[in-house]
Amino acid sequence: PTVPTTPAAPRDLYLAAKTNLLYDAALLPNIGLEWSFAPHWSVSTDWAYTWLSNDSKHRYWRIYGGDAELRYWFGSAASEKRLTGHHVGAYGGIVTYDIEFGGKGYKGEKWSYFFGLSYGYAMPVARRLNLDFELGLGYLGGEYYAFIFAIIFIFYTSPTATSTTGPRPSSVTGSDPPRPA
Repeated sequence: PTVPTTPAAPRDLYLAAKTNLLYDAALLPNIGLEWSFAPHWSVSTDWAYTWLSNDSKHRYWRIYGGDAELRYWFGSAASEKRLTGHHVGAYGGIVTYDIEFGGKGYKGEKWSYFFGLSYGYAMPVARRLNLDFELGLGYLGGEYYAFIFAIIFIFYTSPTATSTTGPRPSSVTGSDPPRPA
């Protein structure tokens, strides 16, 4: 005799593709993914990269790095729809940079690291678009060189350790709203 079985319920996979609009405005293209793996919980990852030069007297704006964040969503909006409403999170990541304007600049020695806590609110603004406003407070550590560029040579200072606590760059993120994939 055959025993009737019930098929397993399909698991919903909620994903959102996103970009930080403030980084985009600062000429730092970026892309991210956020995955809601359980009600009220998500993991977000982001990567940013730019390599400008404008070679008039060695101008640069090189920044690249990424981060990951674990978020907890709460409030009535979060209970109705995933990745919507209030959220708190813990984040960490790495970044390197070479920022120079007017012949003076700062260059990260290898990778700098950062971590901290965040608070935000995500709201739908159209059927397929959410805006997520976020503020964070954290720590940045690593080494950098200050330098002066003089036509043929670059004069570097000794490496300087940096260790600072403060606000992290804010974000206004546009995302494709979550839905089962």
